[in-house]
Amino acid sequence: MDIKWLNNQRQNIANANDAQLYDEIVKCCESGLLRAAYVLTWILIVESLRHKIEALANLGDRRAIQALENIEGVEKAKQANDKVIVDKAINCLVIEARYESDLNYFWDQRCLYAHPYQTAPKDADVTLIITKALEMVLKTGVHYHKDRIDEIIKNEVACFHMVPQNEPEQKERIRYHLLMVREEHYAFLYKTLFFEFCQAVDAKNIPLYRYMALFIELLVNETTYDINNDANGLQKQIANYPLKVWSLIYLAPSIWEKIDIAYSDSLFNCILLPSDNNYSCARCAYKLFVNGNTLSPQQEQIYYDELAKHDINSSWSFYHNHGILLQRIDSEWVATSSYKTQEWYVDWLKSCFSNMSTFSSDEHEKLGNMFGKCCRNHTYVALDYLKSFPEEWNAYPRFLMGLVKGAYTLDKYLNIPANCPVSVFKVFLKLTEEHQAAILTELSQREMKSKSYDTEGRDALKKVIEENKNNITQEIRDQLQELLDKYYMEGSMRFEDLF
Repeated sequence: MDIKWLNNQRQNIANANDAQLYDEIVKCCESGLLRAAYVLTWILIVESLRHKIEALANLGDRRAIQALENIEGVEKAKQANDKVIVDKAINCLVIEARYESDLNYFWDQRCLYAHPYQTAPKDADVTLIITKALEMVLKTGVHYHKDRIDEIIKNEVACFHMVPQNEPEQKERIRYHLLMVREEHYAFLYKTLFFEFCQAVDAKNIPLYRYMALFIELLVNETTYDINNDANGLQKQIANYPLKVWSLIYLAPSIWEKIDIAYSDSLFNCILLPSDNNYSCARCAYKLFVNGNTLSPQQEQIYYDELAKHDINSSWSFYHNHGILLQRIDSEWVATSSYKTQEWYVDWLKSCFSNMSTFSSDEHEKLGNMFGKCCRNHTYVALDYLKSFPEEWNAYPRFLMGLVKGAYTLDKYLNIPANCPVSVFKVFLKLTEEHQAAILTELSQREMKSKSYDTEGRDALKKVIEENKNNITQEIRDQLQELLDKYYMEGSMRFEDLF
């Protein structure tokens, strides 16, 4: 006997109790007691199978519960239970059915070798039964068979009130289930979970479909399951239920990185097809941007092309790239110089100001700049909003800077509006000296087409500057005077200046 090989195999035994009996078998082999070693190995196989049946029964497996009752009934009757245990183990899928002939052979040999007057087993016989015992029974713990997987998931759905309702405890529960599933059953588990996920989505059972999505997420991310290799799974689901797959990705965006590019492209291509679900799919895709997942330029283009088909008011919150959003707002609402579309912009600005923190400082300035353009265009709702000066504006100085610069420029030129110079200047006064200086520096560098004859506007500005001289540094006052002298004509407009 190769004793060294026997000792090395001990580390592969899953159950500690099995390992103890295995040690006795090794000692028999070391002493040359091969008959005892063979019989003990058979006993080890049977006892290990019985423990597995009992463990499954304790987990609530109905077939295992019935099998255990039958086994215990035989034991109480003082009858041999070896064959009963083997048959029940196969029936409960504790051991694969393909090993049935091996078990029958070893049982026959055990009955032969148990009698001292019969031929004793040879080294090869003992090596064979130990090798097969390790392969069939000893190297694996208790696992769920396919029927049990189906039963467990259905129980989770039917009795969801028994499932923990907080995510950490749910993850712990799911990870325990995953430990009990063999690798070859991962695909079956995924299909079962996806089916129940779809059912829960249709029923609008939010806690349940979130739990199913979490289950799938842990299966994909924490096991060896390859979601792309399931021939009847992902590909078919994308073809038949694209919105359901997108919904799953929205809830479990981390699985996106495990999906092959061919499948991820197919999901985005679904957005291109004529369907009532296109916009819903696109909104689900937004989670990928938020989660920092990898998207190809083509996928991003499809996403933003779909958003462009929908009203800004309903789609703006799904623009992860705010630069694209601001370009669209400018071209569709502000640059038109239409009172109506600029009113839409002002109404949108009012409604989304509570979400201003989601924009960057540079974007705040662009938003303010567009608002300033609306003010100088004499859009009434913009002027009313300007005069009201909401308290919330003070939290975003770059917005105020953009407002002043947008109102005081036209195209690339310095152009102080005649309709609201003072109202805009009062916004300027709300800023810090540093921000005021930055605005004046930029405005002073702009070209002018010609000097303005709006002496009323000039005088009104000079008056408000004088009224607020204690709140403005001398340096800022000097810069303001220089800017006004640059822009306005001195004195009143003369007849000859018109020609």
